[in-house]
Amino acid sequence: MEWIEGIEREGSGYSLAFRGKDGAVRLGKFKKLRSAATTIGDNILHLDGADLTEMTLVGSDEFLSLAGLPKPSQQNHLVYQLRVGKVRVLIPAAAIILGFLGTVARLEDLPFRASSLDLMVSHTVEDGASKIRFGPETNFGAKELSPFFQERMRWMTAHAGGRRFWASIRDFAEQGVLGVHVPKVQVSGWFRGITRGECFLATRLHLASIVPLEEPLPFAKSLLGQTFAVADPNVIRPMFREADGTLLTGAKGWALSDYEWEEIVAPLLGRQVLFGGRQRFDHILEKLGTGGQFKGSIVAGGLGSWLLKLKKNGKWEQVKERLMLHRHALRS
Repeated sequence: MEWIEGIEREGSGYSLAFRGKDGAVRLGKFKKLRSAATTIGDNILHLDGADLTEMTLVGSDEFLSLAGLPKPSQQNHLVYQLRVGKVRVLIPAAAIILGFLGTVARLEDLPFRASSLDLMVSHTVEDGASKIRFGPETNFGAKELSPFFQERMRWMTAHAGGRRFWASIRDFAEQGVLGVHVPKVQVSGWFRGITRGECFLATRLHLASIVPLEEPLPFAKSLLGQTFAVADPNVIRPMFREADGTLLTGAKGWALSDYEWEEIVAPLLGRQVLFGGRQRFDHILEKLGTGGQFKGSIVAGGLGSWLLKLKKNGKWEQVKERLMLHRHALRS
């Protein structure tokens, strides 16, 4: 377990330092703490939302008891319990990735809503295995990235702690805490390079159950033995890799998903596409059969609107068909 070692003002929010200790520990009470950059050891967890008045760290047994769920036979995992105003929130540590994405969940009981992504999340135990479920709740459509989201992305590029955060996700996977199986995911692009300090960002995130994976799924790539099934290419994804391995985002441009860049764009252009730079869609669209109707640079929030337009006017099916044809050609 951890407890607060110190709190320091950091920008408009606070930096909370934790140290390890056994047992459930109250971490602190805060008045009008609207944004917290929380450091847990070398790992980073961002919290944002309504007034955060209380934060408690409990073990999974207590979490399951509070949630009215049976206790698993697995090892005891940490669970973050946040009180936002009068609402109690339980966040399993195995779902710590939600914290990175800038979410604070708010609902009286499980399943709860993660405010920034509008995910419905529930925690259950089946056959002795602890499971976290992410289900579709709303359609984001052309919703642009919030300033908070963009600020968190900029933070990731500026601090080495961001890369250490993803190392913690790797550790979770190695311990079997982060067993993942996504049979009906509607997120495009791969959850690629998580252990190398990269991340993904989606305008629509509809995930199915997360459970230990037993066998590989088609059209998937693996993360330390965990495989993610991927469907419709409909994602905004910042590409964070430069030649020297440093991270990129924001002002240096946005890219399509790994799937689209690696499987589609490079073969079409006859060369390896450089991740990160502001790329024009004109020639890509022309080759994909849209006649260059939609033009513009790939910028934060822009790609989601562009994809939505393609869907509304019926062009998306044409693009998707060509994507699949190129994909099969590459595999053959």
